[in-house]
Amino acid sequence: MTFDDEGLPSQAALQLPIEVQPLGGDLVVVAVHGDIDLKEAGELRAVLNDACVGPHHTVQLDLADTHFIGSSGMGVLVTVSQRMVGEERRFEVLNVAPAIRVAFEIAGVAHVLDG
Repeated sequence: MTFDDEGLPSQAALQLPIEVQPLGGDLVVVAVHGDIDLKEAGELRAVLNDACVGPHHTVQLDLADTHFIGSSGMGVLVTVSQRMVGEERRFEVLNVAPAIRVAFEIAGVAHVLDG
């Protein structure tokens, strides 16, 4: 995997289009453009792990362009959410499609979507 000047994975190296936008010192927005299954979950994990380090207090995951998340992707979001809560920081999931919300509710992890 190759990295850009800020130490984040470069877009050219990712199979799943993911944008990382640092917005000031307290907020980073990660926007996913595509569905997240087993193969893409590893990329999402790497990008979120990188986004969750640093001085910012809040990481927002924008799923406006995501219509499906498999169990591996759910596991990534649960792990990141638990990590952020443990560090007394915020992990917020935005623009969740109804089908994704239902899948998280069935899996018993909908609390991850509610920050």
